[in-house]
Amino acid sequence: MSSRFKILLSKAQKGDNDAFKIIYLRHSDHLMAKCLRYATDINMAKDIMHDGFVKIFQNISRFEGNEKMLNAWMTKIIINEALKNYHKRSKTIFVEHHSGLEQVELKVEIYQDMAVKDILKMIKELSEPLKVVFMMHCIDGYKHDEISDILGISVEASRVRLNRAKTQLRNNYNKSKIVNHG
Repeated sequence: MSSRFKILLSKAQKGDNDAFKIIYLRHSDHLMAKCLRYATDINMAKDIMHDGFVKIFQNISRFEGNEKMLNAWMTKIIINEALKNYHKRSKTIFVEHHSGLEQVELKVEIYQDMAVKDILKMIKELSEPLKVVFMMHCIDGYKHDEISDILGISVEASRVRLNRAKTQLRNNYNKSKIVNHG
């Protein structure tokens, strides 16, 4: 661990607002990107970011580790805040049913000609339940049993939502391909 980071962390842990501000500035772009992925708009993302950093500020005195570990710790707090926000917004209970789950794989090579912003736009257009499971599994690396515990759904429901999200993304991609090249 670099001595500069140790000093900065130590100051932040002792309540030095300038040190905490430096930590915030170093990590805010990355963490705001996480917030934007889970939020429905920029204001919601800002609220998630704010609530997450309040928790980070309140708990930084207990943190032990290097800067890479700090980034992972803060990311986990931000994602948890985003999921808490999702639970507050989610007033509908979704009952998942399937009769023979088809395995649907997104083929990376077919998306290579798309801009990242177009892919993110397609993800944003997914319904909330599908988008959250897709983001948690494909982008943030959660396993289905973890998603199940966090969202309070069955592992099977998590798998179904992920497959539906992939199917919808593939269909939207095919539609955009027809519109753009048709």
